[in-house]
Amino acid sequence: MALTSQQILTGLNLPDFGRDNMRSLIAYAAEHNITVLTNKDLSELIDHCFDIEVVDNIPEYYTADFDKASRIAEKILDICRRKHIGITALGHPDFPHQLMSVKCGGKETAPVLLYYKGDIAKVNDRHGIAIIGTRKATPEGVKDGEFFGHFAACHGLNVVSGLALGSDSAAHRGALAAHGFTTAILAYGLAVESRDNAALQLSIERGGGLILTEYEPLTASSYRTLVERNRLQAGLSQSVMLIQSNVKKGGSMHAINTAIEQGKNVFAIDYRNTPLSSEHYTQCNAMLITQGKATAVTRENAHILLPKT
Repeated sequence: MALTSQQILTGLNLPDFGRDNMRSLIAYAAEHNITVLTNKDLSELIDHCFDIEVVDNIPEYYTADFDKASRIAEKILDICRRKHIGITALGHPDFPHQLMSVKCGGKETAPVLLYYKGDIAKVNDRHGIAIIGTRKATPEGVKDGEFFGHFAACHGLNVVSGLALGSDSAAHRGALAAHGFTTAILAYGLAVESRDNAALQLSIERGGGLILTEYEPLTASSYRTLVERNRLQAGLSQSVMLIQSNVKKGGSMHAINTAIEQGKNVFAIDYRNTPLSSEHYTQCNAMLITQGKATAVTRENAHILLPKT
């Protein structure tokens, strides 16, 4: 039996327990059909899993630790109710099947909880394509992001991106213009208003799209969460397309490398024969294509982005 969201939140808020241990605890409870009704049951399950080395590197917990963690969990769930934020957990029926197993850095990193606004069930019905790139996309890159987001959405794909300015926003806007489905994966909690794209986020929610994050509602974005978010963009998608990126500092390149590690189809817009207002943010594309890490895509051959039937 799957642990409830509240039980998972309680475990995650125990000192030094962490997502890796929670992932193992969820799997063990499901495999052995264990029902957890109280904090005492949860404590005994954790103790047992520690004894058999299912979980490790944790301190000894006391009743006060569970009481405190449980109060934190209740506050988080109360925020979710008041802000109309949905929550689902690893192993629950509405948890996106594409994210049941996510590899990053050679280890399993599937999220254990997801917070969302929108219809989360729709992601299981659609082939996903992550369309990503730099915040400082050239004017040509912005137009291309809108074009490919529109093209993918018109063909029934879930256009996945990160709601950042520049490339991400262009992909989302293109999908919305096509009245298609788009998913924005955030690097912060859903009770934190977007500093740059609050209006676009609202448009996605009202347009039938999905806003998704693994972070508790009041979590602010940071370098760590921005990097972690990349694996979910790749994980939710069958393919990943790069619009433009900075060779040295582009966070998009981390997402591309994660997609390659996960065995996803990788595409990059081919600007090699196109005059641009700036070459600075297109060098990654040429490098990936030349090295055989990405398939070159243009507006003329955009059909190669579509899943083979």
